[in-house]
Amino acid sequence: MRGELDGASRDVVEPAVMAAIPTAYTVVLDLGDLTFCDSGGIAMLIAAQQKAQAEGHTLIIRNPSRMVARLLEISGIDQVLNIAE
Repeated sequence: MRGELDGASRDVVEPAVMAAIPTAYTVVLDLGDLTFCDSGGIAMLIAAQQKAQAEGHTLIIRNPSRMVARLLEISGIDQVLNIAE
């Protein structure tokens, strides 16, 4: 993913992520080029994690940009998501 993950982009990104989860045992989201993430983006990541868990699959957040990693840490979401650097 690149650019911003906010309300506008979530409408495009979320359906693709949710569709990928049942088709693969592991889904990896590379956030290295993500420059911004708002509460809608965080909500999407949580929803994707919950869907993956419910289906017995794995969601991995890889390489979060410095800003996104800090946001995930401050919000405590880093304790819920599977984050790989």
